[in-house]
Amino acid sequence: MPRRNGRNTNVEPGLSAEAVRHLVGNVGNDTVRAILRRGVSAEELEIAAGCMLGEDPFDLLATLLTGKIADLCEILEADEFYKDESMASPTLH
Repeated sequence: MPRRNGRNTNVEPGLSAEAVRHLVGNVGNDTVRAILRRGVSAEELEIAAGCMLGEDPFDLLATLLTGKIADLCEILEADEFYKDESMASPTLH
């Protein structure tokens, strides 16, 4: 039987709580844990955060978001701190 090392295998190596906050800004600890449990990449998190801010570099909003990115959008949308910060962010026209 393989030996377990006690590490959470659902977290992508290299993506830390600090990295999450760097990519999405001010979010609560529960949100950070939920994001890390999804095992997402930094790129997926950047796409979701961009979509939440109204940026759509890949024309993703033209179609229904699914999978990890949709999950991330739901997690970010539910976070009280993230909503407050994203509302304060200026939008480019």
